[in-house]
Amino acid sequence: MKKRIFFLSVLIFSIIASAFYFNIDISNSYARDGKNRLKASSYEYNDIDKTLTVSQNFTMLEIAENNGTMTNISSIDINLGTSRWNVTNIEFDITDINFKNETKIIEDTPKNARLLNKQNKGYAVQINIPALTKIYGLFIYGEQIQQVTAPVFIQINDVDILTNKPNRTVHRAIALNISTETKWHYQNFETPVDLPKGNYSLILNGTEMLPSDNGKINWYYNYGDIKYPNLYSWDYVLGPWGDGETGFPFLYKIKQRVLQDFYPQKIDMRAEINGTDHPIINGIDIGTGNLSLAYDGYFPNTKNWNIPVKNNISKALIFNLSYYIKLNNSLSIISSVLIRESLNNSWTIEPKLKRFGKNYTVKFNYSNHWSNLEVYKNGIKLTSTGNYSDDGDILEIFNNTITDPLIIWKITANSSNFGIDLYVPETDFSAGDKLSFRVNFPAKLGNYSFVLIDTVGAKEHEELKEVASPAQFYFNYTLPSILTPGEWTAFVFWNNETDAGIQTQLFQITGGGGGGGGTTILPPSGDDDDDSKTTTE
Repeated sequence: MKKRIFFLSVLIFSIIASAFYFNIDISNSYARDGKNRLKASSYEYNDIDKTLTVSQNFTMLEIAENNGTMTNISSIDINLGTSRWNVTNIEFDITDINFKNETKIIEDTPKNARLLNKQNKGYAVQINIPALTKIYGLFIYGEQIQQVTAPVFIQINDVDILTNKPNRTVHRAIALNISTETKWHYQNFETPVDLPKGNYSLILNGTEMLPSDNGKINWYYNYGDIKYPNLYSWDYVLGPWGDGETGFPFLYKIKQRVLQDFYPQKIDMRAEINGTDHPIINGIDIGTGNLSLAYDGYFPNTKNWNIPVKNNISKALIFNLSYYIKLNNSLSIISSVLIRESLNNSWTIEPKLKRFGKNYTVKFNYSNHWSNLEVYKNGIKLTSTGNYSDDGDILEIFNNTITDPLIIWKITANSSNFGIDLYVPETDFSAGDKLSFRVNFPAKLGNYSFVLIDTVGAKEHEELKEVASPAQFYFNYTLPSILTPGEWTAFVFWNNETDAGIQTQLFQITGGGGGGGGTTILPPSGDDDDDSKTTTE
């Protein structure tokens, strides 16, 4: 029991220690994951220099700001240049909120018709005017089945607030314009009429028809799926107006313009962004407003970003706009590290920058293990003064330095070699033996490249392992049965996204007559890890 408790204590301590060990690695690069590990996109061993170059991708943060103005618009269209941007800040200043001419559809689906004749001499439908509006004319949908001899009028009347029926107050009345064709017929008011906010009635008036008049006119109506279910319609059958009913509105459209000026909140003015309606806040003066938003990163995924603007008065809303936007993007960069024995690692980063907006900068978070950071523009080394800033782990290239998309950029830096803790139980082997050695716990996370060089400097074997946990692991290789004896060298290269290292190990190899079958020398029993061992025969 005491042994079990001791074993569990050691195990827990080892887990905590390994977690602490790996948490001290820097993790402030935009491209790093929590383990500071990345997959090598490609690597190349140089037989002559005995170096390894690992190609990989870093991430650089692009930050762009842009602004502009627009006039007489009903929705907002912003050109983002490309679809790569995330939006982080938006500021809209809106002025001159008003309305242009429009044809407002009240109801336009014909389901059935009511017949105007000498028995049914009038029909009416409610008009709701939400603000002071100029009416230029109306459209009604119907047809004349038989010529009416008496005059028929289309007119706008008040609605009595007590009886909720059309009354005798006429705002405009004109002779009906209609034909035998079933279609929309326009009723033009040569002198437009201004209607204040309120309820009105649109009347088809045939009360002058005589008993001898056989004329017939159809006015179509909708039911079921209707746009404005609360509108009343009335009929006039040989006497006063009926009580009216909702749910059966006659078809009509209004040619109009809203005349009143508003604060944006009065008309529920909203900008739809990412599926959410954001209210435009009232400005100091009537007809003005603003909107300010901040995002962790909203991705429109478009080059031309459209923002619908809504209100509860009219679709013909227009306004002027001044805007400011701030954007960012994680830009993938082609990079490489050159790893060599007894010398610092050399990092090379070659970003392709695509300037956008009126203020464009880039930031690159790099390891605080790096030194001698240098920035080159078209092959010329830049001084930091006025060109970039470097605070030890964040490089920022300024707006006025990034002047042309055709600029060739290069960033270089050095880092110290990290040692690799190897366990090599045996250094003498014969042809056909299985060569084996171990990377000890806790193994650094990242890419391990094992290159075996024979006595004349030729590459005998090359192997890559991508290590995602700190557990110990092995490199194994069965030597050929026919080989050149002498001193062989194993190079073990390691890199992650921010650091790199190299360890060499010499082996004495003796030749053997063809046929192989030599001995296998492995670490002591209990140290082997079959799950992580790779053997190349």
